[in-house]
Amino acid sequence: MIRTERLSKEFGRHSALRDVSVKMAAGEIVGLVGPSGAGKSTLLRTLNGFVEPSDGRALVCGRDAATLRGAALRAHRAEVGMIFQAFNLVRRLTARENAAAGAAGRVSTRRTVLGLLPAAERARTDAALDRVGLGEWAEQRADTLSGGQQQRVAIARTLVQAPRVVLADEPVASLDPGSSERVLGLLRSLAHDDSRTVVVSLHQVEYAREFCDRIIALEKGRVVIDAAPSLIEESAWERLYDSARADVDEAKADLTGAVS
Repeated sequence: MIRTERLSKEFGRHSALRDVSVKMAAGEIVGLVGPSGAGKSTLLRTLNGFVEPSDGRALVCGRDAATLRGAALRAHRAEVGMIFQAFNLVRRLTARENAAAGAAGRVSTRRTVLGLLPAAERARTDAALDRVGLGEWAEQRADTLSGGQQQRVAIARTLVQAPRVVLADEPVASLDPGSSERVLGLLRSLAHDDSRTVVVSLHQVEYAREFCDRIIALEKGRVVIDAAPSLIEESAWERLYDSARADVDEAKADLTGAVS
């Protein structure tokens, strides 16, 4: 479902991704981990066509998003759902209205905004809210919901969209442990129960171990770990994050020297 081939991305002199070649299958939830700045978000944004690679390519559902334009790119993005840390809900709209926005690829924007959805789309929206445990909150405004509930509305919106691939960028970074586990459990069900490919970036290694079938660790834009959680030794994690701490300490030392 997803394949990258020697994928690289440069931002000026900074290499965000370096020669990344990975495969991710349908029915699999893959955790992206690594220190801040390792390239996790850049990889996700390359997969959905928001970022164009400097070299190599990313194939999603058999298509290279970097070569798509116009209607072809919009159709591609309809098959790739994005879930963000910030939820990206319209706060004054209800949970149902926000979830219904997932139908925008099939229903005109005007009808979606006005709530004039066909019966099948209304049923799909209600079923999505029920699945994420928010059926009884369907008429509640998004800005009155907790953070965990808002993220579940975002997942319901993705369910209504019905993509083949789901990309989640730090979806639990601002949530408490209980909400985090519920959200990650829902994401895992999108892979295991719906045969979607789910890729989720996480700072919390323990969540990646518990909820993901595979873990891909990035360091300075390169893949340094690609394995099932049970096959990754503790020493590998220690090397990954010790290296990141050393880089931070070196940067602080350089800054101190420049100031003095």
